[in-house]
Amino acid sequence: MISTNPPEVKTFDPNFPFCAGCKQPLEAAYITHGRTIYTLTKILHVRGNVKTCSNKNCRFKGKKIEPYMPAPKGCSVGFDVLAEIGCHLTHENKTLDEVRNWLEDNYSLQICLKSVANYRDRFLWLLGSEPSKTDLNNLRSRGNVVISIDGIEPNKGHDILYIVRDVTSSMILAAEVLEKSATQDIIGFLQKIVEMQLPIVGIVSDKQASIVKAVQTLFPSIPYQLCQLHFIQAISKVFNARDKIFQQELKASLHSISTIFTKSMKDHHKEGKISDDQYNIIQDLHRCIKAIVTRTKKYPNKTVGIQLHDDLTNILETLEMFDDILPLDEFRYAIDILRPLLGLYEQEYQALQDRRSFIEGIQECLISKKSTCREDLIDYIEDYIDHAKLDMVAHAKYLLKMTKRWLGGLFEYLKHPKIPRTNGALESFINITKRKHRKITGQKHNGDSLLRRGPYLAQATQYSHKEAEKKIRSVNNETEKAKRAQFEELNNRRKTIRQALVNLQMKTSSLIRQLKGVTPIV
Repeated sequence: MISTNPPEVKTFDPNFPFCAGCKQPLEAAYITHGRTIYTLTKILHVRGNVKTCSNKNCRFKGKKIEPYMPAPKGCSVGFDVLAEIGCHLTHENKTLDEVRNWLEDNYSLQICLKSVANYRDRFLWLLGSEPSKTDLNNLRSRGNVVISIDGIEPNKGHDILYIVRDVTSSMILAAEVLEKSATQDIIGFLQKIVEMQLPIVGIVSDKQASIVKAVQTLFPSIPYQLCQLHFIQAISKVFNARDKIFQQELKASLHSISTIFTKSMKDHHKEGKISDDQYNIIQDLHRCIKAIVTRTKKYPNKTVGIQLHDDLTNILETLEMFDDILPLDEFRYAIDILRPLLGLYEQEYQALQDRRSFIEGIQECLISKKSTCREDLIDYIEDYIDHAKLDMVAHAKYLLKMTKRWLGGLFEYLKHPKIPRTNGALESFINITKRKHRKITGQKHNGDSLLRRGPYLAQATQYSHKEAEKKIRSVNNETEKAKRAQFEELNNRRKTIRQALVNLQMKTSSLIRQLKGVTPIV
């Protein structure tokens, strides 16, 4: 670490000159070795006057009282630098290299990438994975706490990161990586929330069986809202699958259309058959076709197949207008492909439109605040079954059966104004956390890294720069040791398969030697 500024020499004393037990003045024990600390504004060469109580009758006799330092023990940068690195990574989505350049350009601090990564981890474990006592007290005094529960599984079939968040204040109450999603594991995780003794007035989650059973076990009398967004996703699966197939079938016929706007149109433009304005419009049309072919949308509210059919209809109308004023073989070729293609899939398009209208009708029933909303939802689906086409009856009956299973928790939000209809805020928070971590690490598939730091990243994102610096400054040495051990234990759990096999082989060899009476080789 290099900086051109000269160091400022300082000696620090303990914050309290008197013993906490006998109230007598503390006596000097020794002076610590000097160390250099780099802060954002200056360089410090610091020493510490360690003091102790000499009263023989005091229960703190001989205990060393260390002074407060502007940096954690064993760290060469101050709390302000740690907070700067951590907040830039967790809030502004900067990479390690961007943070290093930022410190060099703005504060003349040159830190290698490995040190930036180490300081990032130190910032995370100092901040911790649990809310502070002050935050919890503020939450208790405010009242009306509504918690949302959800999980993220970065790698299918592996550990899951579960998060509990207060809906009103957006505070992360608990975050933990669980190896299994069984009911007992979820109960053990939610037991932390019970121990916080918060005035909970409502709970929101999806209909994961283990979460539902755990909530009903620990919070039997609290209104429990099932996420309506997850319900719409569940009932839209069949429709979305059919819509996706419809989109793929339409896309298969579009590649030949997009190619005709490249080389041939350039040749026409050079030969003077097309004016500059006409060529620019054709280029814009080409870009629209490419964007349409590569576009994807998220379910359940966006239907990629229906949207693609609508866009192709607009393109066909545009091509027909061009064909009237500028008759070219390329336009006629594209029209001859699109017109029969859209006519061929018109019946499928109408069937998908009918299903989308049906699901939109269910959504309207969900947002209704009438006292008869449950009955209205069931009546709407049953009425649709009576008038539906033959190919839709089986699908509608399946949806009716699924709706009755969800019905008990879909309208609990009417019991308390603070309870939201969906778990969308937590879903959005999880997705943002994944994108931020992908940006920070530069890794497309960062499941293991997210599981190692997920509980800490979830906490770090809710603090501003000043709040984060204030919190990490309040951590003493003993508390930091415990937090570091917890952080490293979570990191060591996420080792590579090869390292896990090596460790297993070493344990097995040691066990065999013990059984044979041979002293293990250390």
